[in-house]
Amino acid sequence: MSNTLTVEPRCKYCGDHHPNIAEWSKAHSFKLGDRVVLTESVERWGDFTVDAGAAGTINYLEADQLNIKMDEHIPGCEEWDNCIIFSYEDIYHDIDHYIHIKKEAQ
Repeated sequence: MSNTLTVEPRCKYCGDHHPNIAEWSKAHSFKLGDRVVLTESVERWGDFTVDAGAAGTINYLEADQLNIKMDEHIPGCEEWDNCIIFSYEDIYHDIDHYIHIKKEAQ
């Protein structure tokens, strides 16, 4: 018998536990087609960095993944069709790759 306590990961924005990215998106009012802006720079695996303030559109949203198709060409991001890809693990397990987005002002 183990004395290890398992704790559900909590969202850094609201403190709730979301079972997947679709539920996270719903809880934070993001949906497919939303225009969003990065609130912090995002670095991906040393291949590319996207600066805070860059805008794009949520073009894929499922339980395990959210993609943002960026408006401007991102050098090094061609392999991902100029999309920033966030996975479920990004929300909870990788402090450097949280989803830093807000809705674009209309």
